[in-house]
Amino acid sequence: MERFHNLTELPAIHPASREYFNSLPDDVREQIVSRGSSVHTARELHGYAAKLLRRDD
Repeated sequence: MERFHNLTELPAIHPASREYFNSLPDDVREQIVSRGSSVHTARELHGYAAKLLRRDD
């Protein structure tokens, strides 16, 4: 699994992650960005976003 320095690097280098991140609702993206230093892989991005999306239900 490819590991990135932080959330800023992940979508810049990994196009599928950029596309996924950009498709998320604004409030979810904001929460992910606020904790971006702990998101290092595409799996972590998807997992964290899924948790946030479930909370909004």
